[in-house]
Amino acid sequence: MSRARQTAISRGHLLVPLAIALFVVMLAQIVRVLFPRVLILGEDTSYLVVGLLAVMTFASPLVALPLARWVAVERVTLAGGLAIVVARVALQLVHPIPAWLAFAAPSIAFVGACLLLVGHRASGRHDGRLAAAVVLGLALDTAIRAPSHTWDLIWQDGAAAILTTAALVGVAVAALWVVVTRLGRAADAGPPGGGILAALGPYLMLQLVFLQNPGYVGSQSGIGFPGAVLVVLAADVVAIVAAVVATRQPGVVPTIIAAGLAGVLGWLATSAHGFGAVVLVAVLQASVTFCLARALTSGGHSRPAEARTVVGATAAGLSFAILVLLWMIDIDLPLPFPREAVPAAAAALVGLAAIVRTRSLQPAEEPTAGMTARAIVVTMLGIAILVPGFLWITRSATDLEPIPGPEVRVVDYNIRGAVGVDGMLRPDDIVREIASGDPDVVILQEVARGWPVMGAGDVLAYIQAALEMPYVYQPAADKQFGNAILSRLPLERIGAEMLPDVPGEQRRSYLAVRVHVGEGRLVIIGTHITPDSIEQIAALLDAWGGTTPAVIAGDMNMQPDDEASVARFRDAGLVDAEGAAGDECRTTSSEPLSDCDRPDWIWVTTDLDITSFRIGAIDASDHLPIHITVALPA
Repeated sequence: MSRARQTAISRGHLLVPLAIALFVVMLAQIVRVLFPRVLILGEDTSYLVVGLLAVMTFASPLVALPLARWVAVERVTLAGGLAIVVARVALQLVHPIPAWLAFAAPSIAFVGACLLLVGHRASGRHDGRLAAAVVLGLALDTAIRAPSHTWDLIWQDGAAAILTTAALVGVAVAALWVVVTRLGRAADAGPPGGGILAALGPYLMLQLVFLQNPGYVGSQSGIGFPGAVLVVLAADVVAIVAAVVATRQPGVVPTIIAAGLAGVLGWLATSAHGFGAVVLVAVLQASVTFCLARALTSGGHSRPAEARTVVGATAAGLSFAILVLLWMIDIDLPLPFPREAVPAAAAALVGLAAIVRTRSLQPAEEPTAGMTARAIVVTMLGIAILVPGFLWITRSATDLEPIPGPEVRVVDYNIRGAVGVDGMLRPDDIVREIASGDPDVVILQEVARGWPVMGAGDVLAYIQAALEMPYVYQPAADKQFGNAILSRLPLERIGAEMLPDVPGEQRRSYLAVRVHVGEGRLVIIGTHITPDSIEQIAALLDAWGGTTPAVIAGDMNMQPDDEASVARFRDAGLVDAEGAAGDECRTTSSEPLSDCDRPDWIWVTTDLDITSFRIGAIDASDHLPIHITVALPA
């Protein structure tokens, strides 16, 4: 082989994983667009029907079979890459993203990803390298999302989002073009057999919901956003090392140990908290990535047929969609098995694929892969240091001091994870609306911290950074979804509990704080109550205990004509702020079902004077914000 050819192949070991990683970034961004649309359409129609439509979207790689069989390798690879690029660019430029595009773009992208896999295998390259490249892509995706506190570029307007997208697309296309046109087939790689592609599905489910999710890390461990990003990226570095080791160690025993460890940690993912959650993310990421690399390791002496690649990619897509939907469905419709079984099953499936692959085939030798592994690890170390460092340096430092006057401005808002009525993720509009009232205290419900159906972003981290107000948080449906109170005043947490469970309904909670106002104190309670739940109202009022002065606010899912529910608050000596402002029938819903549709309420004790009251008119959620100013007693 000529020296020039050897140099080209050596560079190819760097370009191939880079190209894969960049397309993984785009795929991750595209996938996250789909789930908020599933949420919106499900609320308007049927979650079952929309869920089935989403699952069918993930089965779209089957369409790639004719192209994969009859088109040349180079053209298949380019077609796959361009399909992903077209889908990604369309989602960036068409705002608001219509429902048809939110489903069509992922379908096109999944077909493109399948064609890329066909081209990758047909070129004689080893599947074992895919694991490290996938982790690198996921880490780059986290690094790109981190400066905007996990609010995806794909939802953003403006020059910065478009230029960043253009740079990502341009580098990805350039890398793919070089790989296809200059390298061709990897002549030194032989004809390796393919790995078990279906393992990618459950692996990516774990990444989306837990391992590549700063919102999950922050909500489970209690650490701030920069620290959560650091945990994720540091775990990615360890995972890449594990992937490199896995492709060089064919032993069955290490694979069984890693698979068992991944399954156990998958079960514990929902209950881990504090420092234990940090350890879990690092160890689970390393063990499950080790298993993925083993499952994908090429071996044998025959290249897999195109049909096998397409079926494997389709199985990966379907298993990913089903596992994510099962995880989310259990929130409102309890499954006939514990929710912990979903991530445990995902980890176990990756581990099982690794064991089957390790026992059935002796892995082929990976040629000249050392440079690639070292380059990927060094790149990841740089990302893991620089990105959290940037977030830490640019963090806000707010000094809290009691305000001298008696008045306190309060905003209450059910933000629905910042998913607007148009299906767009709009935390910037949420922040602008809240800031318009220059509030001292902000009470939020339906705060999403990494929920897939709400775009997988940590909305609380975004709002906190934008408003520069410290917060306290209380989980509800699970640790990634609940209530929060932010304050520019010194505050102390005085109570937070789950409310009585209502069978078949989402879990609810309340959160109570005390803020310092000059020499006085004001109790603030935020809550989200199940419709017609007298038991939850009674528990909430018992938790309040009659302390004055106090404000109790939230999405209470009751109407003025719900006499029994409303009477509970009035009999406790509380005043309806909206009624006191002169009209108890103004809607607090951005999509009202009646002229008097007001699920959101603010109740105040009789020693507080209401000096101003208004309801916002923004559709960044399915609820409207309530702005109120109260004056404390002298």
